[in-house]
Amino acid sequence: MNSTFKIVLRFLPPLLIATAWAADRAEVLPHCALQPVGERQVAVHRVIDGDTFVDDCGRHIRVLRIDTPEMDDPRGLTAAAWVRDWFRDVTGPVTLDICDEEPTDKYDRVLADVRRSDGANLAESLLAAGQAWTLAIPPCGIEHAIHDWSIMRAAQESATGIWSAALPVHSIRELPTDQPYVRIRDQIREVRKSRRNITLVIGGRRQNIHVLVPRRSWPRFENAGIDLTSLRRRTLEIEGKVHRRPGAPARMYLDFPEFIELSD
Repeated sequence: MNSTFKIVLRFLPPLLIATAWAADRAEVLPHCALQPVGERQVAVHRVIDGDTFVDDCGRHIRVLRIDTPEMDDPRGLTAAAWVRDWFRDVTGPVTLDICDEEPTDKYDRVLADVRRSDGANLAESLLAAGQAWTLAIPPCGIEHAIHDWSIMRAAQESATGIWSAALPVHSIRELPTDQPYVRIRDQIREVRKSRRNITLVIGGRRQNIHVLVPRRSWPRFENAGIDLTSLRRRTLEIEGKVHRRPGAPARMYLDFPEFIELSD
């Protein structure tokens, strides 16, 4: 018997089983064959962490508008458990409002706003419970940024969840390197303008953070009477997630003037 034919016979049964399984799955869950765009109703298969879960099609869903602590942080474990309970509280499918302009991220996770059958929004619920901070990343997830910020502020003021202890204000020198979300108050040492960003460099020469204001957001600051290019030597107070990469300056991103305080 031909060796190639032997190999085909050996693997044919598993292939037939896999083909039958796929056909059965497509029949039972036809929505799995659809492209992940627009609104889709799905069931939750497994919660990975506070901002990511797996649906019944096996797709990883990344919740828009928020970010939660990582799972190596006890607060991350709490957020994940909170989300599991949130899904269990109401029966029925959840609705994904998937980002049309950018339906997936670089990790191939589907980017979506998530609602339960009773209309409750997962991002807003996490913020109200003090289990997440805001994360406004365009093109989607930025539309509700001011609203989301106000929900988070209310949770901070009531010392709810991760805000049970007041968020301390640090200078760049005092900034802890193990905290992803921080509040900073320090002087703007330098302002740099490129075609894509205006960068506010806060802190000293050796230890600093680059606050990037993307071009799309410049009109918001102009409308608020803030000339970003003239802020050198002003004191900036800002809070948000610090993005750190080896060999590169730490970064924060700023899209709204409402998220900062300036003083002389």
